[in-house]
Amino acid sequence: MSSISPYDVVRGPAPKPPRHSLLKRSLDLDEAGGDNSLIPPPPIQSPNTVSAIDGPPDVWEDPFAPVDIDESTSNQRWQGGFSFLPESCGDGIIWVPCGTENESAISDTRIIQTYEPTAIEVAVQCSSFGYKAIDFRDRATRFLNGVQHRVAGAEFWYGTKAIAEGLPNNYLEKSGYTDLGVATGPTVMLASLQSYLDQTGIGGWGFIHAPKRLVDAWMTGWLIDDDDTDPENIRLFDAYGNEIIADPGYPDVVNEDGNWEAYATGPVYGKLGGMMIVPNKMSAALDRATNTIVYRAERMHALVWDGCQHAKSQIPEADLVA
Repeated sequence: MSSISPYDVVRGPAPKPPRHSLLKRSLDLDEAGGDNSLIPPPPIQSPNTVSAIDGPPDVWEDPFAPVDIDESTSNQRWQGGFSFLPESCGDGIIWVPCGTENESAISDTRIIQTYEPTAIEVAVQCSSFGYKAIDFRDRATRFLNGVQHRVAGAEFWYGTKAIAEGLPNNYLEKSGYTDLGVATGPTVMLASLQSYLDQTGIGGWGFIHAPKRLVDAWMTGWLIDDDDTDPENIRLFDAYGNEIIADPGYPDVVNEDGNWEAYATGPVYGKLGGMMIVPNKMSAALDRATNTIVYRAERMHALVWDGCQHAKSQIPEADLVA
């Protein structure tokens, strides 16, 4: 007969990541993939860290997320940021070999966009008395996996840290987007975003970023659908194959003008680094003055897209009917 003592750790249930989050839907920047594509862990006290203090974890988690205190930093490409070279900024022409009105093809602008990877961080605190009972490493892991989708999505939309730190990162609210105006209904709104993507970029395809309120209206009107052929990897898309992103970090309220916003961008490419628990020594985590122990879980991430594709559409709540 088995038994359990007061000192046995009971692990919390492993939640799953949201199916429509930007971290989950973005394309892998490193075609090789695998462990070699991980971003090295950030330095402790990274100035670009997005922090969340200990609290109830969310209901999502990547159960396969690595936990590695001494992760290698040999991948020099990611250290100190990286440069992203867009490939869809240009256009083409129809060329007639025997014609007399031919022009040279318009080459793409080859704008190199610099991006600084940022770190997502959470902190857990416990008493130094009986600290083993709370299983702080797994707790920090679950906490970080629970909030990383929302925190990364919010930074991608608002650019809060990019603004505060003066980073060159693109974000959805950043100036320079094509203003598609205020739509009079969800069908018109989605059509304007679709038309924009159809006329820009490669293949007329991209990502449409929208709050869940807009996604609900589009679903109600049968304007978008979901692919449930793979229960573990359900995606939202429109009739033209554009990826519909409804990240938990996107706004759930109207903007200052009383309108709901949606953005169209090119495909978003992402990189998610391995998890690191810091500090890696109990002596460094212990505060003897308060008899408490604080551990942080950190993970580097990067999300980029071709900045030449960036449009915004709005719609008032009163017009948001199918």
